[in-house]
Amino acid sequence: MNRKAQVEICENCTHCKRDVERGILCGLTDEYAAFDGECPEFDASEAYIAKLRARKYMEASRKEADEPNLIRELPAVIFTYLFMLISALVGDAEPNVTWVLLAVGVVIIGISLCLFFHARGRNIGRNRSKLNRKKIKELLRVEGYRPQEGESGQIIFKIEGGAYVVRYEQPVFQLMYGF
Repeated sequence: MNRKAQVEICENCTHCKRDVERGILCGLTDEYAAFDGECPEFDASEAYIAKLRARKYMEASRKEADEPNLIRELPAVIFTYLFMLISALVGDAEPNVTWVLLAVGVVIIGISLCLFFHARGRNIGRNRSKLNRKKIKELLRVEGYRPQEGESGQIIFKIEGGAYVVRYEQPVFQLMYGF
């Protein structure tokens, strides 16, 4: 791992020490970073945590904006159909045109309602608030901890010298101090 990558990690740590002559140092050792890959003493700063939260929020907003939402378009389709039907009934159009518009409109509304209830049922069936190992590890990372895989799927992380274990036995998560 090169010095530039180490400095990027060190700048986001609460132990970061800035020296005018030597540059970025570790506040614990007063030396340059000596880790390769991950620093075992990394403690995320508040600014870094806020930046991660903001990035996660922006990604979620962008993903939500990119997905087409057919449910939002349903009222526009129905109002357009009703406008066309009323125009045909009031105007000088032939009766056959009115019946064709009526039939097409019923089909469009039927398809729209099927899409609406399908999307609604899919969202009800999927409970996005469920916790799983992946979400817990992601949450711990965002909060600045370094979760690690333990034996039998346990998640282990350290806070101020104490070790915590998250054990998952469906449908219950247990948080234990020291082990």
